[in-house]
Amino acid sequence: MLNFLSKWLNSQGLEIVTQPLSKQVVGMQDDYALTEGLSKLGWRVIRRKLYLFFSGQMGLMQEKADPQWKRGLWIYFRTAQIGDSLMDLAARDLFTHLGCKVDLLTNEKLKELYEGDEWFDSVTADAKSLNPQNYDFIIVQSVHHRALKTKVEFFKSKPWLCMQGYFDVPDFARASWSAQRLLDFWSYTQPIDIALLGTQKLSADRLVAIEKKSIDITIVLGGIDPVRTYPYWEQVLLSTNTIKKKEISLIGMGTVAEQCAKEIVKGSSNFLIHNRVNQLSLSECIKVLANTKVLLVADGGAMHLGVAVQVPHMIALFIKEIPPSLRIPSKYHGQSIVSKTGFIRDIAVEDVCHQLELVLTDQLL
Repeated sequence: MLNFLSKWLNSQGLEIVTQPLSKQVVGMQDDYALTEGLSKLGWRVIRRKLYLFFSGQMGLMQEKADPQWKRGLWIYFRTAQIGDSLMDLAARDLFTHLGCKVDLLTNEKLKELYEGDEWFDSVTADAKSLNPQNYDFIIVQSVHHRALKTKVEFFKSKPWLCMQGYFDVPDFARASWSAQRLLDFWSYTQPIDIALLGTQKLSADRLVAIEKKSIDITIVLGGIDPVRTYPYWEQVLLSTNTIKKKEISLIGMGTVAEQCAKEIVKGSSNFLIHNRVNQLSLSECIKVLANTKVLLVADGGAMHLGVAVQVPHMIALFIKEIPPSLRIPSKYHGQSIVSKTGFIRDIAVEDVCHQLELVLTDQLL
């Protein structure tokens, strides 16, 4: 009996680390299964299934979209950060091909990012302002109770699609997942560029034509996570021979970014530097990135914004455990640098300088 229960528990745990996709994307599910153990993950699945059952959502959860659906609501709360959202919501332009209109319900910060979006019909942070009768279906990111809370409270009787299902691995190619999952839900077989569909994007009015980009280099300073913060940008500037006479913008938020910017300005009198740290709104930050030729950035929200506005060149820094293939399109992989450790600060200054020299020389910026 114990052996049977153990096998059953492990089979439940497999749902956490098994991609419910017709075509797999890059993910770290094998490592996660080893570190967590299937038995532990199995209990997690059981708890979530019990939550779905007692909240009345299990029978409403759909594996396929109804072709008659024309109006939907995407509720996006659990991972409501700029970078994650740009990946998780990347494939929303598919709804244009499907003939569906979809609204977005999210937090205030992301409301600012997606307001006026050309693919979401409307964007709001107020669930009470929405009429459930206006929607044929709901989209939720995961089966976690925090992701489902608003659905249960305001749209309890509506059928819903779950982007991740029971899959819940910390690191996977979220933008590619977004594309493949929506294609699978709607059984979409028409020719489409799935790589472009699964790429972070913002509306066309956020973009600036490449020939009009006026900022040679933008450096994103500071960072919320010290593991993914690079403190040596000043040394990079001082050690890069081809950087003189280039227009450089410094952006970022917080005291760490502010102090770093002051040191750069103080020690880099030969450069044309615009210090905009702690001075820009989100929209203004996006405008700077959209006007940038070369972006120097550590893995984070600003990096995803750079992808979304199609910055031509991006030297992105990653920790060992998170390779570029999980985060950004392949065209940026060759310019990215991965730390040999779990800290971005361990990337050598000379490695960043070398990559920057290559970009500046090859592109004759």
